[in-house]
Amino acid sequence: EAGLAAILNGTAPMFGVLVAYLYLKETIGLWGLVGVLFGFAGVVLISYEQTTGADAGLLAVFSILLATLCYGIAASYLKRKLSHVKSFAIAGGSQLYTSLMLLPLALLNLPESMPSAKAISSTLVLAVVCTGLAYVLYFDLIEKVGASKAIMVGYLIPMFGVLWGFIIL
Repeated sequence: EAGLAAILNGTAPMFGVLVAYLYLKETIGLWGLVGVLFGFAGVVLISYEQTTGADAGLLAVFSILLATLCYGIAASYLKRKLSHVKSFAIAGGSQLYTSLMLLPLALLNLPESMPSAKAISSTLVLAVVCTGLAYVLYFDLIEKVGASKAIMVGYLIPMFGVLWGFIIL
């Protein structure tokens, strides 16, 4: 379900703090560690409640958690290796590379009819304005405040995911 996926995505900041501690040697402190542990415990409790009686397989849950771990790894890696590169270049490069990687799958799954101009323009706005601009801001945050602080924006995912899921779905 969308709400469960959003809640699980909220673990990205927790993984980000742990990866930054291990990889970048950023300090957590005792209260930071306690906060991360309580955060994971909260996600487990809420996720357990959400999956009881729901159609949520463990493979899906672990896949989302693996993805959020990768977000934490990527943020720390970017801070260490690419902090000298402009955030616009990193955002553009990541979008271009992702598009190229997904192109073969898109070609294998072409729609039976041409999407409407509204659907195409909506997709382009989401890709360029929403995702592209968000990436520029995110990579700029990584450069300026560090990986573990920049990834804290991930705490907004559960709130907005559940909200939009309730409103739209």
